Amino acid sequence: MVFLDHDAEATYEAVVSLDEQRVTSREHVPGTQHRVMFDQFAECEAVVRANPDFQAAIKKRGITDPSLVMIEPWSAGNYGFDDEQGRRLVLARNFVRTSTTDNGYARPIEGGGNCAPEFVGAFRKDLKPLEITQPEGAIFEVDGHGLAWQKWRLRIGFNPGKDL
Repeated sequence: MVFLDHDAEATYEAVVSLDEQRVTSREHVPGTQHRVMFDQFAECEAVVRANPDFQAAIKKRGITDPSLVMIEPWSAGNYGFDDEQGRRLVLARNFVRTSTTDNGYARPIEGGGNCAPEFVGAFRKDLKPLEITQPEGAIFEVDGHGLAWQKWRLRIGFNPGKDL
């Protein structure tokens, strides 16, 4: 388990024994930062939404209902630049929905991209079928969220999990 002590601004790693139902070790990992936490995403969204410059910018784009704007905080990472040290950085991607039930990711504020039938209209008719086959069998293996292919082993998903 990896966790963040907000007050101390410190990252810790711990090992938990499920069989023994106890923490078997806990260690501070200096010089590291935990990934951005869910509550920090909410804080980022609130700060962006309340910012007068942001409000003016979406108004200039013709957005008259700010409640339809989806602010999606993404972890920006840390690349070792001096001005990044000791800071929690988040990139706030912005999307605008056409209604409260619209796909929030379909339309970045800078351009549309919703491909649902009600937004696209008629689909293209000039496409031809694409068939990909491996007559001698698949060269990859899928096991739950794990994917193994040649010398690669990947986990597909958003949360850490067991390896293949």
